[in-house]
Amino acid sequence: MKRTRFRRLVRLIGWLLTPVVVWAASFLGGWLGAALGKTMRYMVGGGVAAGTLAFVGWVWLAWWRGREPMDRLERRRRKRAKSGVEVE
Repeated sequence: MKRTRFRRLVRLIGWLLTPVVVWAASFLGGWLGAALGKTMRYMVGGGVAAGTLAFVGWVWLAWWRGREPMDRLERRRRKRAKSGVEVE
């Protein structure tokens, strides 16, 4: 019972913190863009940095999308524990 409440609390906190994290990321991106874009010679570096970060973000999202959902993993773990199979 306590575990369920804790999970709900963590989920709620994560849900509430999402807008703050998105705001911070956009603020940081804007700040870095302004800092790198002071002169024309840094525009190429800014473009490369933005492209690299976009690619890393895309790979990260693709990796998470391919993972099995946590609730399914938890159900499988419980099923193994009930059947007596060692759980790591």
